[in-house]
Amino acid sequence: MDYFPYHIRPIEPEKDAEPIAKLVLNCFRPWLDKENINYLHQLRDTGAEALAHPVWTKLSGFPYNIPGLVCTDKDGSIIGLVNTYSFFQKERKCCLISNVCVDPSHRREGIASHLLHEAESSQHTAGAYGLYLQARMEIPETYFFYKHNGFSVTDFRDTWIYPSGKKGSENEHSEFHTGIVPSSERENFQKHFQNRYPETVLWNLNYTSAIFKFGRINDLYNRLTSSVNRFRSVIGENGETKAWGAYQQLSDNFDQLWYVPMDLLDAARQIRILALLCKEYKGKKALKLDVPASESDEIFKKTGFIKQQTLAWMWKRL
Repeated sequence: MDYFPYHIRPIEPEKDAEPIAKLVLNCFRPWLDKENINYLHQLRDTGAEALAHPVWTKLSGFPYNIPGLVCTDKDGSIIGLVNTYSFFQKERKCCLISNVCVDPSHRREGIASHLLHEAESSQHTAGAYGLYLQARMEIPETYFFYKHNGFSVTDFRDTWIYPSGKKGSENEHSEFHTGIVPSSERENFQKHFQNRYPETVLWNLNYTSAIFKFGRINDLYNRLTSSVNRFRSVIGENGETKAWGAYQQLSDNFDQLWYVPMDLLDAARQIRILALLCKEYKGKKALKLDVPASESDEIFKKTGFIKQQTLAWMWKRL
């Protein structure tokens, strides 16, 4: 690559946490939700404490895992960042690239390209099979940046949020009701689930395989647990299953709703089914739902969901 006047090095968590948090807040604030902002504030404050009390931090340990690379100027100030999180997919080591950002005063100097190149090189050396990332379509220049750097799209996904405290509305005369998913339906459920959430997107959808395991013990578990971490089978007037849902605990601010409709369900029926699932949700947090971007917005808007973002799910083989 051409002459580059800056220095790229691995992240040193205790030393870098505070400036990294400030950089991410500065670059991404318009697109951060409450949960992410709270996390970055905690990271900033913990990093400041670590700098003020380095000996104590060494003894007690630093609580945040922030692997990756930073770019620094001649004074040592952090002006660029890329985080790299390793995971395994089908026993192959892979890497999630996230938080690629550059201080606004240093943009268009090739910093992002150099950071991405260094991240790819280090992950290739470490034996990674491929790199994954999500590009916000609300910032199209980032999408085209990754395309230019050899990443291809595996899917486009919309993230919808059902606000906390909102009470789902469901017509009492609806033809649908819910029940526990019986063992006899598990194979059918798994087939539809894998069609809706293929492996190319499951790697970063907060997927917990234990929720979907089969067998008598898991059947008992799903019958005994509360509304969170539990299956729902949505049944029509004729007694046939029309959709499935599952609630999964995620964080302090969100739970995940997995929604799997049967084929050929029209929009009106899907709206009633989603309304029923939202009404049944007994949690006090917001519900997050990831769906293919090709699906009609009408279904989710009329149910009371708010669109948070559209993401391009991208990957590159090393």
